[in-house]
Amino acid sequence: MYDEENIILMSKLAAYEAGTGASDLSKSQYFRKDYVYKQNMWTRFLTLLGSLIICLLRVLHITTIDGKDLFAVFKSGESIKMLIFIVIVQVFYTAVGMRINRNEYEKSRKRLERYYSFINELDRRRKDL
Repeated sequence: MYDEENIILMSKLAAYEAGTGASDLSKSQYFRKDYVYKQNMWTRFLTLLGSLIICLLRVLHITTIDGKDLFAVFKSGESIKMLIFIVIVQVFYTAVGMRINRNEYEKSRKRLERYYSFINELDRRRKDL
């Protein structure tokens, strides 16, 4: 027969597994560095894509509204400004993404440690019966 404390532990385990447990277990398959790198690759790709779209819109604005031709845009140094913009955006979002993903991974590890401690306690209690 289970006592009340075992039922409380089992309900905490079930609540965790139903909530963030699946996500945390999938993150635990990676080392922190690998998880952050993998998640940050998507951040870099999407920020590069967004930056290129912004630069393309800028070139379209200069060629249509200002009436300059495409070669004049690149001769005027606008392409250097666009390249600097892309680099700055990449560096900024990479740093922010690394911090966010690292914190997310650490929180996940702490939740998993608590989960495994509950499992060990429940196992210990089961052996005492």
